[in-house]
Amino acid sequence: MSKVVADVLNVDPPTKSQKKWIVIVLALLIVLISAAAGTYFLLYKKDEKPDPAEPIKKVAQKALVYLPLEIFVVNLLPEADGDQVFLQIGVNLQVDDNQDVDMIKTHMPQVRSRMLLLLSSQSAKVLETPGGKNQLIADILAELKRPFAKDFQEQKVSNVFFTSFIIQ
Repeated sequence: MSKVVADVLNVDPPTKSQKKWIVIVLALLIVLISAAAGTYFLLYKKDEKPDPAEPIKKVAQKALVYLPLEIFVVNLLPEADGDQVFLQIGVNLQVDDNQDVDMIKTHMPQVRSRMLLLLSSQSAKVLETPGGKNQLIADILAELKRPFAKDFQEQKVSNVFFTSFIIQ
């Protein structure tokens, strides 16, 4: 403080050690206020943008359930030159939960019949292409999602994966 201000306020001018304490107290106050403000913003501030990693964590927490089917070996539609062509295919179904697995296992004869009819109606030329394989996946999904009986609900098969695929 200057001597003029000290005279106006009728206060003794601060000594050197008093100035030192005032600076220390002010520095501590600034540090404490900054720490409190930082803590508040980190803990209580709502982000307007959702964290892109958060939905991934929620999806990752749900366990995926796979149901492997037995290997299928079928005759494909005959080629133009009359040669007989076979398809050997391994399939895994991705379903929502174990209840869906139990339902599919209970009706496995229908599942196998639908698969055999669908696979045997395919042509080797179409199945050799990536587009043909993708179309076969879509056809299998559509076929296996159909209810097993009139009063039944649609199966919850979410994906089909080929574990082996041999055309011979």
